Formats: sequence, structure tokens, C-alpha cells
Amino acid sequence: MQKGERWDQARQIIEKWMMHLPVKEAAPIVYNQTTYCYPRSKTFLELNDDNRHRLIERLRRLQPEGKTRTLKALRQAYAYEGVDTIMLFTDGKPSDSEVAIFEFIDSHQDRGIVINAVALGSYSDKQETFEFLTALAERTCGSYRGR
Repeated sequence: MQKGERWDQARQIIEKWMMHLPVKEAAPIVYNQTTYCYPRSKTFLELNDDNRHRLIERLRRLQPEGKTRTLKALRQAYAYEGVDTIMLFTDGKPSDSEVAIFEFIDSHQDRGIVINAVALGSYSDKQETFEFLTALAERTCGSYRGR
């Protein structure tokens, strides 16, 4: 599967989750070489129907590029005051050291932030993906899904 096709498949899955996930507010963070936070004000966005559709439109305009900077995205997510749950969607192996990611997560265990990890596309078929994302979710009392 080519990069564009992989992203289209991942995007469609994320869109379904964004439309149907039963949460009232969120702060989506898109990550690759850099991270993009919505809204940029580091506040949570009310997830009414209009805002959900706006987020999906933003997602549709994005193109995959470069690395999968999972640690950078997690640092951004942990910077939000009041965050209690992270839905981590990923279609690629982290460019960052898994050890560094686990050290970061472990250093924030006292905050009780749950990470639910979702592997997208063919990335979910790999044993190393299963092991990494399962361990990440288990350390935070979250869950792992491969889609």
C-alpha cells in the first residue's frame, strides 16, 4: 500500500472515531515531523456537531510527511491542564526511542492520564506495534486496538 493510500485509510478510521466517540470536549493533536494542536490556544474544544465537522475538514486537508514524532505529540497532550485521557491514533512506528517514550509516561504516572492506543492500517499487523502500543496502554490503564 502506498503512502497516500495508507493515509486515506487511516484518515477514514479517525473520522469515524471523531464523529462517534462519546466525549464532550477534546484537543486534537496531529503529529508527524511537527505537532499541530487544535485549537491553538491549548484549550479544549467543545465537540458539538459543527466542531466535529470542522475537525474532519482540517483532517482531510492534511498530508502525511516525515517522521512519526510520538513523544513530541505526547508531550503536547500532557501539557493540557485537566487532560485525563489520550486517544493515540498512529499509522507508523515512532521515530522517537520507545525507551524515551516510556520514561516520559512513567514520570507522569501520578497524573493518572489514560492512553488508549489505536494502530491504523498495515501498521497494526506488526508484532512490534502490538507490543509497543499494548505496553503503552497498559502502563496507563488504557487499551490497545488495531484497525
